[in-house]
Order: sequence, then structure tokens, then C-alpha cells
Amino acid sequence: MWVRFLSKGKKKELLRVLKKSFGIEKPPFLFFETSKETRIFTGSVSKDDLGMLVKNLRIQSMGLYFAKKEDGEFRLSLDATHLLSKEIKKNILEISDEQKDKWMNGENLEIDESLKGIFIVKNKEDFLSSGKASNGKLFNFIPKERRTGNY
Repeated sequence: MWVRFLSKGKKKELLRVLKKSFGIEKPPFLFFETSKETRIFTGSVSKDDLGMLVKNLRIQSMGLYFAKKEDGEFRLSLDATHLLSKEIKKNILEISDEQKDKWMNGENLEIDESLKGIFIVKNKEDFLSSGKASNGKLFNFIPKERRTGNY
């Protein structure tokens, strides 16, 4: 797996999509990417020092999984959704308590067919994760190890 900082162009695209899709203005993170995903770092290490660590050590993973780009859209991770809950202002899909139980168990939900794209799933005051709406379904991306029915 490779790790590199986002180029100015990729970072600009990510920030544009975050603002357009979720109303997130300027997240205070250092962004980098691996071969599979976008990750963030918030520590006190400088970008140069972090780059030196990546270059000189065999690091499998560092930082926090932030998002995955699919079909031109960024799907926020469960942790990113929680970190940015106060910043998210758009594309929020409110679900009922009954739907929340299903969602947290990893089930997809039946929703309005007119909804398309990535949404942040919320129940009352709790931001739960992101999901993708298509063809009357909201597809669940909560990792198996984070689902409530998985003890």
C-alpha cells in the first residue's frame, strides 16, 4: 500500500465536494491518500515530518480513515461523520428509531425512490454514518465490526 499527501488539485476537489455535498466549510485536517482511501491526520507532527515517516518507515496505516471516493462522490467514514457532525449542514437523511435499529445492525433501508447519492444518516441528535441512496434503497456501509448486533 502506498501513502501520499493529496495534491493541491485533489485537496481542492475534496474540499469542494465536502462543501457542496455536506456544507462542510474547511475541515482542520491534514489529508493524505492511500491506494484505497482518503485518510486524515490531526496530530502535532508537521507535514514534512509526517512525509519523512512515510518515506522511511514501513507504515501499513496511519491517521484516521476519512472517506472513499466512488463514482465522483466522497462517502464519509463512520468516524468522519462523527468528527464533523457539527459541520454537516446538507444531505442529512433523518431516520426513525425503528430504522435506526435496522441500520445499526447493517441492514439497507427502503427509502423514497427520488433520493439519489450520498447522505449522512441521522437519528434525532445522533449522526450514524453515511449511506448511498439509489433505486429506493439506502445502502449501508457500517463495517461489520462496528454494527450493534456484532458482539
